[in-house]
Order: sequence, then C-alpha cells, then structure tokens
Amino acid sequence: MYEQLCPDVLSQYGNGIHKFLSLEDHILYLSVQDPDTPPPSSYNEEKNISIWNPSGRKKLTVVEHMSLVESYRPDIFEPLCDTASSMESQNKRIRKSVDRTLRFLDQSLEIKSKSKVLQHCSILGVIEGSDLLSERIYSAKETMTRPVDGFVLEGFQLPFSNETLSDTLSTVTDILYDDKPRF
Repeated sequence: MYEQLCPDVLSQYGNGIHKFLSLEDHILYLSVQDPDTPPPSSYNEEKNISIWNPSGRKKLTVVEHMSLVESYRPDIFEPLCDTASSMESQNKRIRKSVDRTLRFLDQSLEIKSKSKVLQHCSILGVIEGSDLLSERIYSAKETMTRPVDGFVLEGFQLPFSNETLSDTLSTVTDILYDDKPRF
C-alpha cells in the first residue's frame, strides 16, 4: 500500500483508487503484505503490525489501516493480520498470532460497519496458524462466526513440506463455508 501511492494523495482526491488509476471496470483487492513474500518475523506487536516498504519498517494499527482502506475504496480487502512468519515459531507465538488476527478482524468489522464509504467493500477473514493444524482449525472456525465475505489462507509462503501443505489446505478448506470465496 505504501510502496506505490501515498495514501494522503488518495484521501485528498476523494474518489478512491479505481477512478484515480482509471480502472473503474476492474476488481481491486487490497492486501496488507505482499502475499508472495513472508514478512520478517518478530516485529509485530499487540496493537499493530509491521509492514515493509522501500523506506523500511512502518507500524500500522487497525485504525490507520482502515483509514487507508477508506481512502483506497477497494472492492475487496484484508484486515490487518499477524502472520507468525517463521517455522521455528513457538506454539505460544502462533496462538498469539491467531488471537491478534481475530481481534484485528473484529475491530475492522466494527469500523467498516460505521463507514458509509466501505459499505460496498467486501472484507475477507484471514486464517492463520502457521504449521499448527489445531490453530488453523481454531482460526477457521472462529473466523466463520464473523460476518466476512470470504477467506484468505495466510502464511503458506513458509517452507511447508508438500504433505503438510496438502493436508493443512485440505483440512482447512473442508471446514470453511463452500459458498464464500477462499484465497
């Protein structure tokens, strides 16, 4: 988000990124991190996550993130999520990751519900849990209790074995609602 376009420019423009980029006929998806690159580990905190851009590390709270989402006005967006980005993460760290992500989702849903600008935007629930299947299942079941429009299976850019990756994806996708998209 921060790498290509200053959020202040879009906020002042007031018509969102579709019109700014002349992409009114396209679906725009706003993610927090580059989905192909695992973020560095151990930089997230209780009330914010760290995002990385050419200038380095930026701490981002839910309120700041949702302000950006309001400026961008995407069709689909992810709330902040705390990905435990290391396979060496301890169970306690992975559980914190899942709990924080659920809390960030709840806060984002509350802000979205009060925003006239975001009523047309779809919000996705992020499924976390690193390589702990029990945490992935917990994350999926808890996220399904929230009014989300679909799901993002996060953290699979980590070095999973093919068997673990296949088993985890299969188990988690079998739990999720069939009538909502999964990314």
